[in-house]
Amino acid sequence: MVPDLSVQAVHVTKQAILCATDADARSRLTGTYMIFWVGRRCRGLDRVNRTYACAGAGAAR
Repeated sequence: MVPDLSVQAVHVTKQAILCATDADARSRLTGTYMIFWVGRRCRGLDRVNRTYACAGAGAAR
């Protein structure tokens, strides 16, 4: 639960910074930010899955 709250806090802070930078481009900036965030999460999950497949549960923690 605590990691979820901290991740949400980071998102809210970054979104506030982006929206304050250029209010006219708010949706474009938010969309681009989220696309890159999802891409990073997918790469991380892929690495965990590969580690688990090669070395087992102990290595993937």
